[in-house]
Amino acid sequence: MRPSIVFGIIATILPTALAADQPSSPAPKQEAAPATTAEPSPAPPSIPEDIRKQYSEFVGKALAFGLQQRFEHMADKTQQPLIDADLVRKTFMENIARPLDAENIQKEEEAIVKTYNEAYKAYSTAKAARFLKENAKKPGIILLENGMQCQVTTDKDPAKNYRIEEADSVDVGVPDSDFPTHSRMSSSGVLDGFDELSDISRELLKELPEGTEWIVYVPASAMSEEFKADASAFLVLTFRMSKDSEHNDKDATDGRDEDIEDEE
Repeated sequence: MRPSIVFGIIATILPTALAADQPSSPAPKQEAAPATTAEPSPAPPSIPEDIRKQYSEFVGKALAFGLQQRFEHMADKTQQPLIDADLVRKTFMENIARPLDAENIQKEEEAIVKTYNEAYKAYSTAKAARFLKENAKKPGIILLENGMQCQVTTDKDPAKNYRIEEADSVDVGVPDSDFPTHSRMSSSGVLDGFDELSDISRELLKELPEGTEWIVYVPASAMSEEFKADASAFLVLTFRMSKDSEHNDKDATDGRDEDIEDEE
């Protein structure tokens, strides 16, 4: 119900309710008002019926489409270890036409979802360990002492390679995750401000070879105290220089460590 409708109902009811709460007292006599002809109240505004029906049909169709998309996503092979899409669809069809009790649903959620989340953490932890074990065998992977694995892309021209702490953008993702990769950018570099990494991890990354891109696989053991509490935590970070970065305009002489002052 829209607020305007609610306020309209309150405005209609409130004067009557207040009058009912007042103590009864003799009302002063008033002279009878001259008889007047009551004018009919105008009809309330409304959306034309054909438009309202057309919109209602569309909302129903859009809702069905959204559920179809969800069912298709659940049926993807990457989701099979997590959920039974056929059982979801079957249970949905069995329950959509009957009323469900909110209290019972909440009780089931508290019991079932808690158990599932614990099982999911164990699954994610094992999956991350297996991924890191297999990934460590790939050529070009650099293994760091705290469990991080890194892959560095370099340019043939040494003048076009940089240190990872100069990277001004980083893509943050998780393998096979429902959540999309998101990016962070900073003109002063993104490594030092990356709160998910422990101080040791940031220092170790600064020892990596210069390059143009750094892919870093970060297990929970390499994260800060706030994030490592979740043993299933696992991130894939891709550091790089943005195309419009000021570093890309440097000349052949490497003056990256010099303080450049504006000429007066």
